[in-house]
Amino acid sequence: NTLDSMSEYAAGLIFNKINACLNEGREANIILAGGNTPRPSYIKLSRLLDGVKDKLSRIYWYPGDERWVPSSHPDSNERMIDESLFKDLNRINFIGWNTDTGLNRGNPIESAEKYDEILEKRFVKRGIRPDIVVLGMGNDGHTASLFPDGEFIFFDSKTDRKTKNLNGSGDRPEIRQCPDKHPASKTLRTLKTLKAAKTLGNLKKVKVSCCSMTPLLKRNASAVYRKKLDMWRLSMTASFLNTADLVIFLIHGEDKHKAFTELVNGTGSLPASWIKGKETLYLITESINPPPITRSSL
Repeated sequence: NTLDSMSEYAAGLIFNKINACLNEGREANIILAGGNTPRPSYIKLSRLLDGVKDKLSRIYWYPGDERWVPSSHPDSNERMIDESLFKDLNRINFIGWNTDTGLNRGNPIESAEKYDEILEKRFVKRGIRPDIVVLGMGNDGHTASLFPDGEFIFFDSKTDRKTKNLNGSGDRPEIRQCPDKHPASKTLRTLKTLKAAKTLGNLKKVKVSCCSMTPLLKRNASAVYRKKLDMWRLSMTASFLNTADLVIFLIHGEDKHKAFTELVNGTGSLPASWIKGKETLYLITESINPPPITRSSL
């Protein structure tokens, strides 16, 4: 398959799922991937949605992750989604991350915390799940902003919150903390000594979860810090993305071959392998040159 044919197929899948929700008389909740690969799918989806303009108010859109840049920045996922999906449609019910506080000001941890609360109200407390999650995959196996070397950093303000999750169980499990000698713990100690720490609020309540514990993190969203790049990202968590009714991976590019082969072979260390919705589809182009897929694969 070419990128164009994959994009057309993906757009049709997403539209049909949205239409099914609307025909059932309910809203549709769609989580969108950033990056370059989904762009043509969104352009094609926009054309399909043009035929149901009168129903757009019942569709809710959420970026699954975001870079810590203003929404006007070329690297912003929100900007890419605006330019592709909403170019010819009214931008209704788009629930984005707040990153418009500037690159050198603002607080990624606090911004992620607010988004975590939005998802709590929109999904967890209403007992509903995302209808579709669209994801990509990087050549290192990352998806959304879940990286093999990513460190989730968040305020420890949710451990006592009483709420029920989607499977009806009681309180949230206690957040697991990183081992003292793990690099993520060093990051937290470093943050507390930085002059910039003032922008991060009350660091006494900040906790760090290392990459190996990310699949176990029982939150909806968190700030992600990549120490080697000194880069902040914001992301929905694996545990939240896993609640989706349908997960669609869009994977394109020769540099993804190694990671996709590991994914097919069941390598659990890749972040892309952490996401399995009620139904999960992997759409790939011929550029991936996939390995033979057996019944036991995926």
